[in-house]
Amino acid sequence: TLVGDGAGDGENHHEDDADARAREFRITAVRLCLAYAVVLKLYTRLACDGYCHGSISCETKWRIDWDRLRLRQLLKDDEFRMVDACLLIDDDEDREDSLEGLASQFR
Repeated sequence: TLVGDGAGDGENHHEDDADARAREFRITAVRLCLAYAVVLKLYTRLACDGYCHGSISCETKWRIDWDRLRLRQLLKDDEFRMVDACLLIDDDEDREDSLEGLASQFR
């Protein structure tokens, strides 16, 4: 909300509660749009190899884990768990869901 005539260089700008909520809404909208794009790419990887051929290659699994890392950084804990549970990847080893565990795969 601008105080005064609005012609200044920002000195008269005072942020109220509505501005803070609007900013938080924009951040959340952009974050979720980016996550949607990553999920769409991840799904196409799975659909091509996993659903059509019944299994995925090591290279595809690496790329899926990379996408999971990207999602882990974009989504909150509960959001990530919901999305990750929908992937239905049956690993021989336990999947790491923490940010540090996923990032350690790519060092």
